[in-house]
Amino acid sequence: MSRTAHLDGAPVSFTRREYDLLLHLARHPHQVLTRGQLLREVWGYEACRCARTVDGHVRRIRQKLAGRGPVITTVHGVGYRLDAGDRLRVTTG
Repeated sequence: MSRTAHLDGAPVSFTRREYDLLLHLARHPHQVLTRGQLLREVWGYEACRCARTVDGHVRRIRQKLAGRGPVITTVHGVGYRLDAGDRLRVTTG
């Protein structure tokens, strides 16, 4: 399966899991997703005490976007949401 993310037409490199997380957020723009939801829906974990792994992946995605792209907003005490995702194109196929 080909996995490509483009920001303003330029490709951006992500690890497989970063890509999967970004794709999931892009499919649910402006929707707040909890760490638990993301672990279930992206990682496939049913129960896990490793919710902070989501934080690490979000941090690396933010670094790679370097303030140029969509904003992954932290909703304190809840989780994350993708804002301004219209500049990003994430495709699979």
